Parts: sequence; structure tokens; C-alpha cells
Amino acid sequence: MRHKGKQHFSHEHMLIPIELDEGEEFKCKACEMPIDDPFYGCPPCKYFLHAIICYDAPRSTVHPSHPSHPLALTPMPTYPSRSFTCNACGSDGNKGFSLSCAHCEFDLHLHCAELPGTFFYEREHAHDLKLVFEPSLCRDKTTNDRNIPCYICNEDQISWLYYCEECKYVVHMKCLYSKYDGKKETNGSDVASVEAGPTHGDDEN
Repeated sequence: MRHKGKQHFSHEHMLIPIELDEGEEFKCKACEMPIDDPFYGCPPCKYFLHAIICYDAPRSTVHPSHPSHPLALTPMPTYPSRSFTCNACGSDGNKGFSLSCAHCEFDLHLHCAELPGTFFYEREHAHDLKLVFEPSLCRDKTTNDRNIPCYICNEDQISWLYYCEECKYVVHMKCLYSKYDGKKETNGSDVASVEAGPTHGDDEN
């Protein structure tokens, strides 16, 4: 049965639902992460998007890290340099979608914008870790307001982080997810759990 294509603002051709065959490897053009089912694509152009989050991402987003203006979903950087620096992880981006406020030059990778507001993993820490957008909010009052270094990399706070205020425990969100990338725990309390993070404005693709 032939699937009916759908038009997406980021690509000139119709995108059709595709099933991933065994051994095939593709990357999503939006988040630059490996593709898995389900996804949409234009096979002749090798243009593919995750069906969940990426294809359905709203064109305008109200994100708690930048409440003063909505963030526009852009399929490529709009700056003359054709690149941007993500305000969440600090990494440069020149491919993939981004959420951008041109007025403030504030930019987020699409996958960074979807980070959960709460992270719990018993092996990492005994309490819930809350996502904090401003590292300056996590300072140790007992040491002359010095920044608390990241527990994983022992470096200063340079990006978004997860924080336990009770224990003054800080981890960069980038370090945390890099540490557990690809690891799956399957039973008991030894399971990483997350709670909903940012909320998005409604718009159409």
C-alpha cells in the first residue's frame, strides 16, 4: 500500500512514513540523533525526521529558560556565520533544527529544549535532581558564593545543570546524559526516571 506523503515546512518534497529495515542507519535532520521507528522521510534526498518530537515540533515554543520571547523553530541557523552556540549545552551547532530568539540571540538544540525538568537515578544521587537554567543560582553560601563544581567533570558551571539543593550536588546536564547514554536499567528502583520538562506553544507544521 502506498503511503500518502505529508508536507513539512523544512523540506521542499513530501515526507512519507518509513519503516527502518534491519541494518539500515539514518540520522534525523532535526536532532542529528540516530533514526528509529517511527519516522518520516524523503528517500531521494536522504532527508529523515523522527515522527515524535522532531516532525511534530511546533513552529513556535514558549520555553521556561527564555520566558521573555517565544522561540522560533528553524531548520538551519539564520546567522551570517551559519552556526549558533546552544545556550543549554554550550556546544556549537551548524546542522539540525534549533529553537531561536533572533532578538536576543538565544538558541537551543531541539533535543536540549526537550530535557526533562526532573531527573532521578539512584546510582547517581539519592534525591531528585532539578534542571537549572542559570548556574549562578547554584552557589555555595558557605564558601563565599563560589560556584559548586560539577560532580562528574569537576569543572565550573558553564551550562544548564541538574541540582540537588539539599546536598549542594551539581552535575552539568551534558555530563549527566553523556555518562548514561545508551545504558538501560530494567528493574526495581535502579531505573532512571524523568518528569515532564518544558511546555510548548501550539502551532502547525
